[in-house]
Amino acid sequence: MTRFRNHQFGFSFIELVIALALFAVAAAVIVGLESSSIDRTLRDRNAQQAMLVTRRVMASIEAAGSRLDIADQEDQPVIEVLRALGVPDPEEKGADPALANFRVSLRVADWDLPFENIQNPAMRKVSLRVAWGAGQGESFKLDYLFPRGPGA
Repeated sequence: MTRFRNHQFGFSFIELVIALALFAVAAAVIVGLESSSIDRTLRDRNAQQAMLVTRRVMASIEAAGSRLDIADQEDQPVIEVLRALGVPDPEEKGADPALANFRVSLRVADWDLPFENIQNPAMRKVSLRVAWGAGQGESFKLDYLFPRGPGA
């Protein structure tokens, strides 16, 4: 006696719909991960450039040493702060156009030490903030102390 079996080849419609749904979910997750990766890369790039700007401003301050005399700067372009610090025309040497996105706040003040045998003000405190946006985490802040120097 011969039995006939009904063999189906291929996939049913339900199986195809489930497979497409799983593929769509996986694609959405991958696109979301890629988007957050791009955002993180841009944020890290801005933070790195802000640190380079901070180093450049601090190098100018250290070069001025005890002769440093600058008014407080609040939310100024990087180029303006560097000019105020006496850096010779930073725009001439092919300044990075990305620096235009950074704003600098700078405050230099005398800082007294709490010791009786020290002639105060013995130190100067530099508060420097470099920002590339208005949001939370879009700025870099540095407080730095350096000796006032003799005869200053």
